[in-house]
Amino acid sequence: MDDDLNLAREALVILTAAAVAADESYRLTYGDDMAMVSGTRRKYSARAASRKFSAGDRTAEAWKRVRDCESRIATLEQRAKIAKRDALVPYTPEQLKAAVIVRNRHGWHKVARVNAKSVSVETGYSWTDRILLAEIIEVRAA
Repeated sequence: MDDDLNLAREALVILTAAAVAADESYRLTYGDDMAMVSGTRRKYSARAASRKFSAGDRTAEAWKRVRDCESRIATLEQRAKIAKRDALVPYTPEQLKAAVIVRNRHGWHKVARVNAKSVSVETGYSWTDRILLAEIIEVRAA
């Protein structure tokens, strides 16, 4: 996952440079048309208009790729954060038997009793829920 994140960050640098270059090229070519500033109208040319719109489309597409890459990086960072948070903390059967609270992917739960393959936890109601030992992330004793 770290490799994907590093590759995405490198791609973002490259895509941003390409988008800035396309933006500069478009602005230098079509952004400083003094006839447009003075109100003078140039003779219409379909070929020139097509070039101008194509350059604008290329610039917009380059910035769209940058935004997509930034979104991908944010997703990968969020996944890494969740994976780090939900990483299993090793525990022994003795620690489990002495446990007061256990954590699974839904949060911390008070232990009612420890069974052979699961742990019964209090719910705050008249019943208990069961959490399999494989789903337990962390164990804490008093």
